[in-house]
Amino acid sequence: MTEREVKLLLAKYNSGHATSQEKNLLEMWYYNEFKNRDFDTEGLDLDNLKSEIWHGTLQKSRLIHRKSTGGYRRLYAVAAATVVLVSVSIYLYHISGTRVNRYTVAELTDPAVDIKPGGNRATLTLADGRVIDLRDDKKGVIINTSSLTYNDGTEIAKSEDTRGANHTITTPKGGQYRIVLPDGSRVWLNAASTLKYPSQFDSKERSVELIGEAYFEIEKSKLADGKTAKPFIVKSETQNVEVLGTHFNINAYADDPLTTTTLLEGSVNVLSTGRPTMLIPGQQSVVQSGVKTKILSADIDKAIGWKNGEFIFYNERIEKVMKDIARWYDVEVIYQDDVKDKMMWGSVSKFENISKVLKMIELTGVVRFDIQIQEGGRRVYVMN
Repeated sequence: MTEREVKLLLAKYNSGHATSQEKNLLEMWYYNEFKNRDFDTEGLDLDNLKSEIWHGTLQKSRLIHRKSTGGYRRLYAVAAATVVLVSVSIYLYHISGTRVNRYTVAELTDPAVDIKPGGNRATLTLADGRVIDLRDDKKGVIINTSSLTYNDGTEIAKSEDTRGANHTITTPKGGQYRIVLPDGSRVWLNAASTLKYPSQFDSKERSVELIGEAYFEIEKSKLADGKTAKPFIVKSETQNVEVLGTHFNINAYADDPLTTTTLLEGSVNVLSTGRPTMLIPGQQSVVQSGVKTKILSADIDKAIGWKNGEFIFYNERIEKVMKDIARWYDVEVIYQDDVKDKMMWGSVSKFENISKVLKMIELTGVVRFDIQIQEGGRRVYVMN
């Protein structure tokens, strides 16, 4: 950045008017300027030093050991030190007592500091307004019209008679959960996803609403006549998927422009703009708002890798890879270089700590990572 750009960003930063992107830019400027410098904080009175900086009385930095004849660099070393001392987001490795640490993947070797993978976490909101934090030592819930139990039979709550009303199960970032619906159909809900379903399916159809990603194994069901198949419909923002009895995966995250439906067994009808599209096993539909639905040959292993405990990336854009990682490890991803469209291949268990997952990606030679851990948030920086 130029001197003028740094000066403007610093003024906005210290006045509290900088956007998150501007904060990241300024902090990364500081980090890149001084990441190879030595820091000596023994006996340093940080409160007094902060006061000196603010009042312009610091004649020589006792924090930064640097040879420089440029007035610009000396001025902004002090300005950057101001940012360091008044901001929570500090990019220093070795200041004792700091609550922010940034590591390369190779440096993140302490399991106590490393970012753990997600697990079984979800919240169940009942039709009567009760909110239940589901236990993380259980794998799933079984829902019927009279009771709610965990998969091992442990009772969660009595189910009130709220016919026609909806229950909602939500997984946070870093969460997943299994659900057995009142008709016996099974659902695996991925991280940062929501499934809304009725406490009791009506007599003509079975319908649920999905935001995010889920894998479905749908039980066959008949209408009252005992002959006609009772359809099961999954509704998402850009499509409805109608099935009878089948296995399929839907990826319909709100922050993704594409909605994909992958069929493993049986048949499904994908209804979006235009005519319904029928899928056969091994096919995948791709729906984008305002664009004709595409039918592709599916990579089944890749499509349901998340359900089977793996990240599988075959010819995948880095941006898509990092979205999946961000949801599972509950981290913020920041791109320092133009790398979003780079492609990568590989697979790794999603139950490893994040450092091992990122190390595997680094071995492809496509990108590098730094990991920042601070109070209240975790960031992954992606670089060339």
